[in-house]
Amino acid sequence: MIYKDKKELQNECAKVLEPDGNDVRILDEAKLKSALIDDLIYTAVFCPDKVTQFAARWLIRRTGTALGIMSASIQPLYEAMGREELKGFTVPAINIRGITYDVAQAVFRAALKRKVGPVIFEIARSEIDYTLQRPVFL
Repeated sequence: MIYKDKKELQNECAKVLEPDGNDVRILDEAKLKSALIDDLIYTAVFCPDKVTQFAARWLIRRTGTALGIMSASIQPLYEAMGREELKGFTVPAINIRGITYDVAQAVFRAALKRKVGPVIFEIARSEIDYTLQRPVFL
């Protein structure tokens, strides 16, 4: 479902997520994972209303934080590997140019099933515009 406006977004999230200042409290993790997160993603990407898009993106980022999911650079890992403090594995770098959300879900499912360590998703600057995957900074 793509929420048409911020009010509809707030109403649908009310029993699952509760904004708490600059954070989000998760009230129903099962419902979040089974349906709401998909709706938030689709709203963040496809909703024509920019205010609603921003609100969905904010909720996604803060919900991730509440679940312990952080956006981070892999640079320190590469540096440790260069100093030979870590060895014996490689880090797959995956470039997704289309149906990004669905492909990323498949990658995570496979990585969890096989107990894979680090995986990175990357995109070249030259690909950002034609793939419509411009970074959003919140």
